[in-house]
Amino acid sequence: MGQTGIRIMNTNTVAPSHRCEHGPYEYYKYAMTSRGEGQCTVAVYALPPGKANYPYHYHMGSEEIFYIIGGRGTMETPEGDESVKAGDVVVCPAGPEGAHRLVNTGGETLTYLDCDTLSDPEVVFYPRSEKVGITAGGRARFYRTGDDVGYYEGE
Repeated sequence: MGQTGIRIMNTNTVAPSHRCEHGPYEYYKYAMTSRGEGQCTVAVYALPPGKANYPYHYHMGSEEIFYIIGGRGTMETPEGDESVKAGDVVVCPAGPEGAHRLVNTGGETLTYLDCDTLSDPEVVFYPRSEKVGITAGGRARFYRTGDDVGYYEGE
């Protein structure tokens, strides 16, 4: 079907991107939508055993919903770790109460559907590493939260 209307897609017909730049993080991402195509992004992720795709974080504007398709994992949350398995739905609201990290703790690939609302610009906090990420127009920059400067500094 056309790019401007309803699309039916499958992980067998979408080439995944593969990221493995840092030891505990590795994933295959099947992007079903691209930024700017609508009000949300949709992707299927496949995490190898023992891996996570992103550090523990939360968004200030975007909400995320995960549907676990296969495998087992641990969802790290502000309230503690929660086990997840095929059939589970995880809703991560915007803000600190929605902080999360999904780790494959099983012996097989953890596969899940990820649906995110879009917020551009977006601010993402990484509480464990004390970083903040700012994304706008497809560009991302990361800073240490301790690098605060005064509003009029340098003006």
